[in-house]
Amino acid sequence: MNGDLGLGVIVSMKDAFSQNAARVQTSMQSLDATVAASSERMTRNLDRIQKGTMMIGAGLALMAVPVGLVASTAATQKALGELSSLGVKDLRAIEDAAESFTNKWSGSNKAEFITAAYDVRSALSGLTDEAVGSFTAMAALTGKATKATTEEMVGTFTTAYGIFKPLMQDMSDAQWARTFAGAMAQTVASFKTNGRQMADSIKNIGAVAASSNVPLQEQLAILGQLQTTMPGSEAGTLYKAFIMKAAEAGEKLGLSFVDSTGRLKGIIAILEEIKGRFPDLSQAAAQVEIKKAFGSDEAVKFLLQMSQGAEALESNIQSVARAMKTGTAVTEEMAQAMNMDIGSQFKLLWQQIANLSEILGRTLLPVVTPIIQGISKAVLFFQKLAKSMPGLTRVLLTLSMALGAVLAVVGGVIAAAGTIGLMLPAIKAGLAAMGAAVAGVGSAFATYFLPVVAVIGGVVLAVYLLRRAWETNFGGIRDMVLVHGRR
Repeated sequence: MNGDLGLGVIVSMKDAFSQNAARVQTSMQSLDATVAASSERMTRNLDRIQKGTMMIGAGLALMAVPVGLVASTAATQKALGELSSLGVKDLRAIEDAAESFTNKWSGSNKAEFITAAYDVRSALSGLTDEAVGSFTAMAALTGKATKATTEEMVGTFTTAYGIFKPLMQDMSDAQWARTFAGAMAQTVASFKTNGRQMADSIKNIGAVAASSNVPLQEQLAILGQLQTTMPGSEAGTLYKAFIMKAAEAGEKLGLSFVDSTGRLKGIIAILEEIKGRFPDLSQAAAQVEIKKAFGSDEAVKFLLQMSQGAEALESNIQSVARAMKTGTAVTEEMAQAMNMDIGSQFKLLWQQIANLSEILGRTLLPVVTPIIQGISKAVLFFQKLAKSMPGLTRVLLTLSMALGAVLAVVGGVIAAAGTIGLMLPAIKAGLAAMGAAVAGVGSAFATYFLPVVAVIGGVVLAVYLLRRAWETNFGGIRDMVLVHGRR
């Protein structure tokens, strides 16, 4: 009897266990199916996200090309705007001149050329728009030929225009620019100097020699010869000292340094007069007398330098005069020599590519400008909206900060869950050592429940922290939202 009772109890327990096991198995199978479906949905959605991201990337890449082209014109458009502020109307003529120059000669770009044109127009407001472009091109070309920057040579040209143009009234502005370009290039070629040094010498001599009607070719040749032994600025100073006292010193020495019209004679004629009176200028007595007449050591030093190369000086004056008649022939020849090395060729290629980009970008300006203006209007509207409703603005920003804090916490928890996911194989392996039955249950728990529990726990924790922050008014969050929300 007792045996039957015991057997019944065992059978009943077995039935109950079997039923529970069946239910557990059914639940696990259902959970497996649910997880599998979720996994499939997740995979499908991730695939969509990936495709969408790739499309966004492709779209941005396609947009980058026209945006980059438009951006390449920014510096040029800025320079043109500055030039327009001076009253220049034919901006396209200036831009075409800049494009033509930078397509042929390395070492500059369109924006720099147009900025130089701005300096030309600022200094010489009487020039026509077309003359500004050609004037700038001549200065830039001379700079290229004589190892000076466009900016330096523009300064020289504008200064020289005021000094020498009155001596060359029969020339147009463009003709004068070509003539001066040839004269400068030939001077640099004939003497141990460069464009930068010549610019300094012209700046220092100023209009002193021109006011005495000394021709351009003679002034440049004298300044060039002086620079064989001294810097350009010192050369200008010495020449100026001589010119300012020449007429007066001639009278004191009993010599005539002026012609029948009262104008100063040429430097060769003056040197011949001095040589007739002082055959050897190296003698101390001769130098003392000359210094007494001129009143400065600079004039003595000038005459010593000139007398030592008088024959070459006359030849160089004539060569500069010939270069002036041929215009930019010598200048272009020298510039071309500067343009042929491999470094210059690479620079020129990049300039040409940049010009192409600007041409393409310029065609998009009529499309891009209205878009920018529309965005600008929207930004101004939101500025006005934010000012008119400061309370709502503060509430929205405060809630955004709170949501950001929640997301930061959740992100940390999810990262932790990811770490747990990395540990799952080790957990499953350890449970497997405890036996097949326990391992099956433990494996299923570890696989399906631990990450879910971790994530849910993280969300709960984040919500709890946000709630505690609200209840304790952490950082004034509750006051800020409630007070500003009522405004």
